[in-house]
Amino acid sequence: MAKASEAFSKHYQSLTTDELLRLAVNRQELGEEAMVALDEELHTRGLSEDAVLEYKSWMLAQPGEPESPDLAPQGVEQEATTPAELPSDWFDTRADAGPRTRASARPKGVTLAAFLFWVGGLITFAAGVAILVLNSRRVSVVSAVGLSAAAWGAASFVCGFGLWRLRLWARITAEILCWIVLLSRVAMVTLDAIARLRGADINPGSVLLDVSACVFAVLWVVYFGRADVRKAFAAAATSADVKAQ
Repeated sequence: MAKASEAFSKHYQSLTTDELLRLAVNRQELGEEAMVALDEELHTRGLSEDAVLEYKSWMLAQPGEPESPDLAPQGVEQEATTPAELPSDWFDTRADAGPRTRASARPKGVTLAAFLFWVGGLITFAAGVAILVLNSRRVSVVSAVGLSAAAWGAASFVCGFGLWRLRLWARITAEILCWIVLLSRVAMVTLDAIARLRGADINPGSVLLDVSACVFAVLWVVYFGRADVRKAFAAAATSADVKAQ
């Protein structure tokens, strides 16, 4: 039994992502050991059930019957299983109603983040452009601030589109932007604290704004690092790669 299970694991490791997803769609033909090995390999590659269902929808939309990969390695007998042996939560009735859309696969938090990046990007970009226009006749520190604000706003706006479409680069970019916000605001709060210790007057509202920005940045970094959010982006990337083939 152990040798058979090991043989299944090695066989599935040798399959491409496309072949592995195709095998997962037809998992009702697998035996118990093969199913366990398949699930372990899917988990190792970060392929969730959503990725399998989306691949199934893509397969159904293709003309002709796709060629199925070998269910078992050579020298290992494959025992067929009955539908009763399938996991109770494997079949999703929503898949029978039609293919899963990107909107249904997108976590609500990612949708919210996309809107926030859009709105924040637009406001920051507009503010940066306004500063550049008002200081167009001279080059100064204020002009540099305006240019930085415009660039930041544009990057945030583009990142929002990427988050909306579940692009992997957008999740990474969003994390980087959040880290930049966190580190810069922590630095500003630290400088305000030093100034206050030296007897200087500081604006409490500005400090509160900086602290709030730090809290929100931490929350978004933690959210984008969650396993389910990473799997959603990975599944979308896998689906895009499969459709491009």
